[in-house]
Amino acid sequence: SGSGKTTLLNILAGIDSLTGGQFFFDEVPVSAMSEADLVNYRRYKVGMVFQFFNLLPNLTALENVELMAALVGRGAESSAALERVLMGERADHFPHQLSGGQRQRVLLMLALAGRPSFLLADEPTTALDVTVQAQILALLADLRRELGLGILLITHDLAVVAESCSRAYVMYAGEIVEEGPVPVLFSTPGHPYTAGLLAALPRLGEPGRRGELPAVPGLSTWQTVRLGQVDAAMQWPANRAVVAETIAANPGSFWLIGNEPDVIWQDNATALEYARAYHEIYTFIRERDPSARIGAGGIAL
Repeated sequence: SGSGKTTLLNILAGIDSLTGGQFFFDEVPVSAMSEADLVNYRRYKVGMVFQFFNLLPNLTALENVELMAALVGRGAESSAALERVLMGERADHFPHQLSGGQRQRVLLMLALAGRPSFLLADEPTTALDVTVQAQILALLADLRRELGLGILLITHDLAVVAESCSRAYVMYAGEIVEEGPVPVLFSTPGHPYTAGLLAALPRLGEPGRRGELPAVPGLSTWQTVRLGQVDAAMQWPANRAVVAETIAANPGSFWLIGNEPDVIWQDNATALEYARAYHEIYTFIRERDPSARIGAGGIAL
């Protein structure tokens, strides 16, 4: 969580803007598109299945699909679209009358209303039980084959990756740290975070496995520095020399600035004081070690 998966998907969908670099769709830089071209891109080039069920609650399943179909000029296909995902008998039901899997099927039809060539799916199976999850994955596979779709699927579930994906990208702290064919990635992970994810999976034959989960280098066992142990925020800036020495002795570390949340959030004045100190320490570390990872209270910044 918090690695930047949804942010990346929103950028690819043309919802969020880039702060640097660019990406291409059909050899066209999306970041250079006009607003009119972006509207066309969102309607007809890419479809987006969002992380949460965002159907209009006052419209039935069919009316939700009809509204989207009308926006993209394909109104006559709404009923057929619902029939395609086995929702014809529920067409007159409102979102609150549908199960999670049924709502997800309607959302798929919204995303595909403009007949896009690429589908962006943000954790489409996360809130579903295992049986319904399997049905949605099977539906995605059927639609991919039937419509010739490319699909980029965001998920935390490595079983979903193994079952449904040909290639995987692993994100960590806002970056893609590893990518490759799924069989290769699962059998010979190259990045410590990928290896840690795979090692944390429960395995048949080990029902009584106990102990600590595998640590991820950079966040715990590998040069982690808890600046709270030297009272970084509580004594800043008087301790600048101590912090500078610690930075010099631990290049490329993960820095945890402070570990005293009960102290920090006593009142608004204290919170503001510590927020300023955290910001100054963050800048102080960044200037001396650009490769460092920095967090406050365990949250990477």
